[in-house]
Amino acid sequence: MKAQLLIRLSKPVVVPTGAQFVVPTMSTGGYTFTVFPPVRTEIAPTLPFPHVALDGKPAFYADGLRLEVHRDSFDRRVDVWDPPLEILKEVVTELVERLRFATKSFSISPVRFPECDWHLSYRNDDGTDVEESAGLVKGRGVEIHEFGYAVVDGEAWRVAFALPNDFQPPSWHTLLLDAIGALPHIGSAVVLAAVGLETFITETLNALAKRQAVNPELWDWISEPAKPKASVEHRYTTLLKAFVGHSLSEDAQAWASFMDLKNARNTFGHRGVASVKGKAISQAEAATLVTGAFTVVARVREWLPEELRWPEIKPPQHGLLMAREVISESDLAHMATEPPGIHAIRADD
Repeated sequence: MKAQLLIRLSKPVVVPTGAQFVVPTMSTGGYTFTVFPPVRTEIAPTLPFPHVALDGKPAFYADGLRLEVHRDSFDRRVDVWDPPLEILKEVVTELVERLRFATKSFSISPVRFPECDWHLSYRNDDGTDVEESAGLVKGRGVEIHEFGYAVVDGEAWRVAFALPNDFQPPSWHTLLLDAIGALPHIGSAVVLAAVGLETFITETLNALAKRQAVNPELWDWISEPAKPKASVEHRYTTLLKAFVGHSLSEDAQAWASFMDLKNARNTFGHRGVASVKGKAISQAEAATLVTGAFTVVARVREWLPEELRWPEIKPPQHGLLMAREVISESDLAHMATEPPGIHAIRADD
């Protein structure tokens, strides 16, 4: 018996038409996996340039990885995962990591199995579908749609054009937004957020030193980027307190956010795994660290002189309803009574 596993890639790869590929096998946990070349699935994305050639020869876009899992039999009961998700994750992760290394291509993104698009179907040895049977499944899978949204309402539009004519967003603000955009890639997100906080405190202290007429030569020596005399931690404590009378360590929540993000960034930089208190952080924990950076910035802003404060924007929260069918008046009336957030994604019945 065998099970066919199809994994959707986030970005298609280019495969030469008719090329000869070896078909390797991998074994783990009592299962044998046969790994086939990348394939184009039936739901491949529509691309702006749908036709492709490689080195003067025809090629095609492939958006799927196909594996076959071989075993004498599989447990197809509804409440049993066979093969176990842990084993599938191990094999899929190794396969993608090998391809990333062999191609040196960042376009092949790590696959977050099982939080990705995949489908596993059970087959007979001759490739035919298994028979229907009560209490047994013929396949399993997950369909993932990732999206983000921003609401541009009348107030957002007004605020955008009420900013000063010479307004430029602070570089640290751009870095923090980019950190959120980098999620769910943990390493990239925590590094961008940590650099954003470092940039923020550096620019803030420079502005405070100029405002208080600190000797420029002395300040250049203290804050020299190549050889800073104060660590980022000391900038948020000792130097900040010298200028505004407050240290970030006074706010337990903001201080914890800063230190956890700092440690996650350092462990990722030195060991390749973002960790806090000796434990690798999850995607959800990375998201908390990144959004927590804004807590640090907000706290410091409260302590700054008015002329050094940037415009503070607090977009309102909205309720969002997404549907594959026409939204009725009753749906709108119901949503008007619900708290902010995404409350309903209705599928066709």
